[in-house]
Amino acid sequence: MMRPVGKHFSSVTQKAYAQHGHAWGGLLSNWSNIVGSEIASYCAPEKISWPTARNPQPTASRYQKIGGILTLRVAFGRALDVQYSTPQLIDKINAYYGYSSIAQIKIFQGKLDKEIAVPKKPLASLEPETQQQLEGQTADIQDQGLKDAIHRLAKGVFNQNK
Repeated sequence: MMRPVGKHFSSVTQKAYAQHGHAWGGLLSNWSNIVGSEIASYCAPEKISWPTARNPQPTASRYQKIGGILTLRVAFGRALDVQYSTPQLIDKINAYYGYSSIAQIKIFQGKLDKEIAVPKKPLASLEPETQQQLEGQTADIQDQGLKDAIHRLAKGVFNQNK
């Protein structure tokens, strides 16, 4: 005989919500919806720290803790973007929950579990004389992968100079 899981789910999650607050479960499962897919592609929530007994903050209810510090793991090179958008992120998170669950955001850089898709612009082809010079300079290279990498590098350098 099958029984509904939802009946038992609240008793299982009650301890977790009491310890971490209601914000953590919702934050993890709805991160992309809360902050937007672009920001979610290069940062992810790590943990929420709540005020300690030495420095108590008011609570909205037993499950709604107020004044948390959200720690975000941010992809290398994107920390400044997240730092500048911190006030907006706090507003979005608090608006999502309807109360001031997060008061501060801490950022640390690290590798994310998912790969970040960086849109690549197609490179324009080299001018014929530059292409011939490049072919002549790389003619002695036996490794085709290395030769292709040098050609891509040259295209990038010459396109950047234009």
